Amino acid sequence: MPEPVPDPLDRLRDFLAGRDVYCPACSTNLRDHTTDRCPKCDAKLDVWNLRRRGLQDLTTTRTILLIAAVLVVAFVVLVLVFFRGAI
Repeated sequence: MPEPVPDPLDRLRDFLAGRDVYCPACSTNLRDHTTDRCPKCDAKLDVWNLRRRGLQDLTTTRTILLIAAVLVVAFVVLVLVFFRGAI
């Protein structure tokens, strides 16, 4: 017998339980929210879009950290090259 398909609202509640997730439309924190509408802007919420936005935010954070690391390494190399002749 096939597994019953979970109710989308139950999946949304489980996803938001104890987790800081923000509304894609207005950035309201939806932690422990129990309906499928944002309490501030009334945007329709679904797990797929909320997860996708979280992955996009994570990718942006990783990209920023990578750029910062490259800039720090470049700065250190330039300082070493510049001050090498002064020592």
